[in-house]
Amino acid sequence: MTVAVAGLWELGHNVPLQEACLWEMVVRDFMVDEWHMSPVTGIDQPRVTEWADAGAMLEALRRQHHLVFVTEGAPCYLSEFKHPENACYVFGKCNWSPFTSFAEPGDLSLCIETPAGDGLLWPHQCAATALWHRGRQWQ
Repeated sequence: MTVAVAGLWELGHNVPLQEACLWEMVVRDFMVDEWHMSPVTGIDQPRVTEWADAGAMLEALRRQHHLVFVTEGAPCYLSEFKHPENACYVFGKCNWSPFTSFAEPGDLSLCIETPAGDGLLWPHQCAATALWHRGRQWQ
């Protein structure tokens, strides 16, 4: 069983250098096997593999994992979601979801319901929530 996460660096609302430590804590604590981000920033972070092109990143990951897009408006809420054994959870950034451009038939998607329903979570917070739920399901 492998778990990967893939995301897009914030280049407007945050900066990758600050964002990297937030992602790294989630990746480490939830024992993620692979961490992928786009675009290439040159950050000195040994856990992350950076990709110049988000589409190429997702195409490569799709060959090894079930892609699970975590996005607002997905038809399945996290509370009802059945996590695949080998999964790569895909996260966007504040103003764009890769689901809209890169999802293909057979890919999975989930939505994290919040009390206000405004989708006001940062991607690394969504990752922690989805991975916590995954851990509960696979216990």
